[in-house]
Amino acid sequence: MEKILISACLLGEKCTYKGGDNKASYVEELNQYFDLVPFCPEVEGGLPTPRAPSEIRGSSVYREDGTDVTKAFNLGAYKATSICSFLGIRLAIMKENSPSCGVHKVHNGYFNDVLVSGEGMTTRALKKIGVQVLNEEEGLAMLEELKKQNAIKDEKTERAKEAEAAKAAPKEEPKEERPHFKPRPIRPYQGKTRPFGKKEGFSGKRNYGEKRDEEGDEKKPRFHGDKPFEGKGNFKGKGKPFAKGAKNRGKPRGRLKPDKD
Repeated sequence: MEKILISACLLGEKCTYKGGDNKASYVEELNQYFDLVPFCPEVEGGLPTPRAPSEIRGSSVYREDGTDVTKAFNLGAYKATSICSFLGIRLAIMKENSPSCGVHKVHNGYFNDVLVSGEGMTTRALKKIGVQVLNEEEGLAMLEELKKQNAIKDEKTERAKEAEAAKAAPKEEPKEERPHFKPRPIRPYQGKTRPFGKKEGFSGKRNYGEKRDEEGDEKKPRFHGDKPFEGKGNFKGKGKPFAKGAKNRGKPRGRLKPDKD
């Protein structure tokens, strides 16, 4: 797990110049992602707790009574850079407004509670060796971003597990669907001898009285045969066309009279 340097007062250690702490509520959650290395540059530089307040003026640090304490602050900064170099630390979270740990703001050096843009002595030294320094508010924003990224990773991992479980589970064979039955279309009845469709030379309908010639232009009467009709009663002469209708099938149309001698 990556290590980061953090101001000891943000972890709850009572090391401020007043003898109190500046504990940050999110530090316990931050400890889930990093190994936190607490450090107080002023205490490590040899200053007591509690102690008189100090502020940066120019390139030096003075107490309110005018005592120069730059040496102690430089010693604390040197120890901080040594720890980071030894442990390979590339990130630090420091307390804003402090003469040693200030990241963006420090007091103006006249002890009138006026903040100006600037960096503490330890922060300045850490940046020189390539350590990224954040204040407590920026550390909280970093934690929220880490939580968001981890939530996305957890969601992807859960989806991957569900996909693997779905692959491992036995697959249900799909039910075979029977093709929809389509009844064969019923064609209209077109006669006993030609029930389906037409054929060359026929109209497709039962017609016992007509027959097409070879050219298909003229219609000639259809007779029982080319020879004269010879049936009961010894009738002579050509037969007449058959009568239409199923009941009269095979019967001549009308009554035939016998020839007189």
